[in-house]
Amino acid sequence: MGNWIKTLFSKRSDALAASDAVPGYVRGHQEQGDAWFQDGDFAAAAASYRQALKFDPDIEAVYGQLCFALCQQGKWDEARDVILAGIARFPQSVEFHFL
Repeated sequence: MGNWIKTLFSKRSDALAASDAVPGYVRGHQEQGDAWFQDGDFAAAAASYRQALKFDPDIEAVYGQLCFALCQQGKWDEARDVILAGIARFPQSVEFHFL
């Protein structure tokens, strides 16, 4: 395997291990969601992003990541609700107003 593949798999396994070992480890859930998203498992990605927000709703980027995962599944109403929640929590965020 090429080095970049080993790096990708080691990062993914690190994220999975971190979020499994410490359920409240927000960054682990976020990274796990990113790994699932890259694999095309948008339902698993959304579940991981929701876990991250459950433990820390003040991570602005996760709202956008969750929105994209929901859009990939065609869950437009849920995606809209996530963005509206993000706008309510971060009204100064320009990004949310353009999603």
